[in-house]
Amino acid sequence: EELLAIEQSQAGSFVTKTGTLEARQGNPEPRYVDTSLGSINSMGLPNKGYQYYLDIVTELERTKTHKHHFLSVVGMSPAETETILKAIHNSDYQGLVELNLSCPNV
Repeated sequence: EELLAIEQSQAGSFVTKTGTLEARQGNPEPRYVDTSLGSINSMGLPNKGYQYYLDIVTELERTKTHKHHFLSVVGMSPAETETILKAIHNSDYQGLVELNLSCPNV
């Protein structure tokens, strides 16, 4: 529902939450703290699995073509990453893929 709200906004494009091969709960709470100098997080990539986000952006491409969509994904191993990327390649998705290699908290 948040992605659909962004789709309807004036934003020119958007990037999905990073999806992994399987859904993840992320790290146990507390995992986010505000400080006077900024914030600290250790979210641990909570997500519904890449297929959930792939289905949404693929459907948005079919019904609303005025925005570019970025699908963010990562595997928990090189083999998982390859599995995800092959599945995206074999899907109807025509948008861009971001490979998120910058989450150290998993």
